Parts: sequence; C-alpha cells; structure tokens
Amino acid sequence: MSDGTVACRRFAEAFVATISSLREFTRENMAPYFHDDVTWQAGVMRLEGIDIFIAANNQAWQTLGYPAVRDVEIDAGEDFAVVGYTLAGTHELPMMGQAATGKPIAMPALLVFRLRDGRIAHLRTMTDNAGAMRVAANAG
Repeated sequence: MSDGTVACRRFAEAFVATISSLREFTRENMAPYFHDDVTWQAGVMRLEGIDIFIAANNQAWQTLGYPAVRDVEIDAGEDFAVVGYTLAGTHELPMMGQAATGKPIAMPALLVFRLRDGRIAHLRTMTDNAGAMRVAANAG
C-alpha cells in the first residue's frame, strides 16, 4: 500500500470517527475535512459549498435521532476513498412525505470522496432512503 493510500485511509477513518461523535455539524468541525468550494453529488442533486453540506447533514442527523454510524468499511486509493456504512437511529422527523414514526431506522449509505490538498474537494453520497422508510413504517 502506498503512502498516499495509507494517508487517505487514515483521513477517511478520522472523518468517520468525527461524524460518529457529532450532535451538530459546524464549520469548525467540518473545515478540517472539506474545502469551502466542495461539490457534493447527493443522489440526483449537485450541491456546492461546505455550508449546504453542513445544513443538510444537521437536518439528516435530527431526522434520524442523532444516529450511530456502524458497519463501516473503507477502501482507499491515492486521493480518494469509498466508505460504506449504516446510519442507525430513530425516525424523529418527517422524511420523504412520511410523518415521524419514532421507530428504529437503519439507512445503508455509501460515500465516495476525492481529496485535494488533504481535504475533500468532491463528494458523492448514496443512501437507501426509500428502503429505510419501508423498514421504519413496518417496524414493530
């Protein structure tokens, strides 16, 4: 494994550890990881800037009742990483037109990022929102 690959893996591990411990995303806790002009492909939406990432993730964390990040798998290259994980929480706020259920919810997710000068310049996220909502709707 090259030095760049090792460094990128360590970066990904540190990023996952940070988001796993957060109750709120802020510029202060995200600036070490993201360029201000980060581009973010979230499903069919292309978003730009660290502030939109922070706002969207604060909403998601509240919706999922401040979820645990579990089942993490990381594959890294010289300047990119692929991170698979599951967000496990409680359905606390409306999501995708469904009222909050208060039921457990687990959302599989995939994060792909490319680094520039040691921080994330481009991010692509994929989450199984619809599948998670079906599970929450039918949970015991």
